Amino acid sequence: MIGRDDTLNALRRAISGRKAGQIEVLSVAREAGCTRYANSAVHQNVHEKRQTAFVRVIDEGRIGLAKVPSLGEEDISEAVRWAREAASLGRGDGGYRSFPPPQRYAEVSSFSAETAGFDHHRRADLLSRIFREAKGRGVEMAGAMTTGQTEIAVANSNGLAGYSRSSFVDVTFTALREPASGYAGTVGVDADEDEISRLADRAMDKALVGGEPVRVPPGRYTVILEPKALAELLEWTTYIAFGAKTYQDGTSFMAGKIGERIVGENITIYDDGLEPIGLPIPFDYEGTPKGRRDIIREGRAVGVAYDSVYAAREGKTSTGNATLPDSDEGPLPLNVFMEAGDLSREDLISSTPRGLLVTRFHYVNGLLETGMTRDGTFLIEDGVVKSRVEELRFTDSVLRMLNHVSGISRERESVKSWWSDEGVYTVPTVRIEEMAFTGGRG
Repeated sequence: MIGRDDTLNALRRAISGRKAGQIEVLSVAREAGCTRYANSAVHQNVHEKRQTAFVRVIDEGRIGLAKVPSLGEEDISEAVRWAREAASLGRGDGGYRSFPPPQRYAEVSSFSAETAGFDHHRRADLLSRIFREAKGRGVEMAGAMTTGQTEIAVANSNGLAGYSRSSFVDVTFTALREPASGYAGTVGVDADEDEISRLADRAMDKALVGGEPVRVPPGRYTVILEPKALAELLEWTTYIAFGAKTYQDGTSFMAGKIGERIVGENITIYDDGLEPIGLPIPFDYEGTPKGRRDIIREGRAVGVAYDSVYAAREGKTSTGNATLPDSDEGPLPLNVFMEAGDLSREDLISSTPRGLLVTRFHYVNGLLETGMTRDGTFLIEDGVVKSRVEELRFTDSVLRMLNHVSGISRERESVKSWWSDEGVYTVPTVRIEEMAFTGGRG
């Protein structure tokens, strides 16, 4: 990593003396090591360092963008030229007048030197202990463990300057014992070896439940969704409904519904880059400060995510949700939370006469969402997990599901987003009544 002073000085040099109207420079650097494993053996170690600099300029309300692989003088000069040319080729007056002014940022605890330096030797040592335990239990392990650090800095010609350095660990375990499998995973700032080992144990426990999976017919079931499964539903929902782009084009279910109740009153969903759980970051990719922004509060639609460009179109202010400048999706929440409830996971199970316990889904998409269960789906009878069931396909409306949540756990877990390095969902376990399952694998 370059470091705070050197990075911000490089950004200021890139801006100073440029005759291109307003200029913004964003630097995103990432260093990460990843260990992949299958059949309880490491089969790949990779280590990468990458940096991308994005330059934006404003020309008569139009924005031009270019990106280059460094903050070097030649690269930045070229990027400014390309960005100016791109802006000049735009049609009409885009209406965007100014990048954000200088800001003040909250302090967040987002960096662990130990995690940033958690190298392939430490990952291999930890995994070897986990593999030995798995062998003793008759289970094989697969997955990936990634550790590293990210450095994000942004500055513009209005005087804004922001810098953030964060560490991360992203771990997944799939335990396999034919014909069964079990999954567990986590993401966070600190690589806690004991917690990672407990995570592996959880995946093994799931793989060892029951014998041959039983088949249950399609139909509506009471379903307990663990955090990974719930996060997979909310990821797609975020993508198609919680950003200003889909809100403004009218395809979001939030459009025309602000202030109205759209889901159950026990549901509150919000974005907050400052909460220490997950992957906190004090500002977005434009340098706008982050903080708590409610999306749904007690069942009512409150608002969607804005960056400064989309906010200007409605005469609003940014909510601190700018994504990378080359994204086509517009502003989106990256630090999504669902408020916890007052039950434990065990309470949810023990109070369920008959239902399904779902670890995670696979290939979820659509507002009328559909996908397959995966790596640990179980039948609950009389408040006890009785047996494994064959994987099932669900097809149901996310709004209908969130209108039928009958229990929420007080524990929450963080789940890595699939579409952003910095994206994370921190959610509880929930019980949903009458969730629709429409078929199985065969």
